[in-house]
Amino acid sequence: MLDITDELKGLVNELNLHEIEYALCGGLAMGVHGSTRATVDINLLILPESLDDVIEIAKGQGYSLRGKEMTFAHGAIEIRRISKIDPASGDLIPLDLILVSPEIRHAWNTRQEATWGGRKVNRRDARRTYQFEEASM
Repeated sequence: MLDITDELKGLVNELNLHEIEYALCGGLAMGVHGSTRATVDINLLILPESLDDVIEIAKGQGYSLRGKEMTFAHGAIEIRRISKIDPASGDLIPLDLILVSPEIRHAWNTRQEATWGGRKVNRRDARRTYQFEEASM
């Protein structure tokens, strides 16, 4: 059975190793900040020019199932999904790569660095995560 926390640790280690900028957002970002929110996916805010590199890193971690490209808020939010399936259990963990656009640049500009599990993690300020998620609806 896949553990979403272990999956995040593996991705964060590789992103940091390759010096790729990102911001963790969604339920896992809330967890890094100390709040609890149930989640079954990993959400990363990334620069569009990092997309290919992040996908290659994700593939190296076993994320190989590409999803349909998603667009919300009249094009302001673009998400690229790649998922990992555990062959033993059939569990699926989606990795949503949210591309920084002019409309959500404020979310990128206000990301913060935190330490989680002995790792550096860039994340959205928890006070602003809800505002960011509301904007994507």
